[in-house]
Amino acid sequence: MGTNYYLKHEYCGPEGEEITEKIHIGKNSGGWQFIFRGYKFRNIFSKSDWEKYLSRSLPDPNKKEEWREATIVDEYGNLFSRNEFWDRINLDKNLLNHYEEGVKKGWVDKESDFLDEDGWAVSLREFS
Repeated sequence: MGTNYYLKHEYCGPEGEEITEKIHIGKNSGGWQFIFRGYKFRNIFSKSDWEKYLSRSLPDPNKKEEWREATIVDEYGNLFSRNEFWDRINLDKNLLNHYEEGVKKGWVDKESDFLDEDGWAVSLREFS
């Protein structure tokens, strides 16, 4: 069993309607490293790209009064600061790697799945 994480944007649309967009960051599963969801159209292909993307998308955690336009949430609705999220992800670094195990067992699509420059598994495919 695992937990999916999302960047959740809430904003007003052109007609004043409330819009919520959830962008899948990736999944944490027991015994496994975090696997990141990559996006060609967002130019996200690595953990490092996600770090940059989240730092641009989320408000400064030191400014408590700032209205939060975007948050990191898990599939159960729990909120995480950037630091809490990255601390949680980095705990998994020495566990089984989805890409490496997938190559051994034949479930990897080498067109969509790969390792980033730091050895984290990334998939351009949707997964949950």
